[in-house]
Amino acid sequence: MAEPKKRLFIAVDVSPDSKRQLAEAQAKLSAVVPDAKWVEPDGLHVTLVFLGYVDETVEASVKNALTTAAARLSPWLFKVGGVGAFPTNSRPRVIWAGVSDGGEFASAASELAAVLTPLGFEPEERPYVPHITLGRIKRPHRLAEAEALTKSAKVDGASQNAGELLLYRSRLSRSGAEYSVEARFPFGAQAIH
Repeated sequence: MAEPKKRLFIAVDVSPDSKRQLAEAQAKLSAVVPDAKWVEPDGLHVTLVFLGYVDETVEASVKNALTTAAARLSPWLFKVGGVGAFPTNSRPRVIWAGVSDGGEFASAASELAAVLTPLGFEPEERPYVPHITLGRIKRPHRLAEAEALTKSAKVDGASQNAGELLLYRSRLSRSGAEYSVEARFPFGAQAIH
């Protein structure tokens, strides 16, 4: 019996030190936004492309495309810093930590769109904004002090290296999403399945 479709996305991991800092930020933010569902620290990452539900035959083609894309990419440095929310700080749905780089995340997202579009994945229409999702709010409400969101948690991570693409599987449950790495694609090298 064939395995059901997998919910997949492509991301870059963040360092253990950044994950620790982000977990501390989540703890402080929970006082400001107590009804948020927080991402487990081990699952914190920078998403490049969300693929959705993918069947086994397409997954093999995705892995081949990711090997091609990763071979064209070179490692880059980025920093994690700042906290905000989508769509706005006063009516948050997603609470995030910012990511600063020299535009490499956006370039990598474009490279991925180029190799994934022929496989039937529609490119994202919104401009790519690198960030790390810290938590989600099911029922948005107005925060009395929107500034409290950004002031309650400081995240000033050291520079870290992006050196591989990760193909993640996301399993949804009542307690939140659980992430597992399906394959790694080192930049300029072969994939590790």
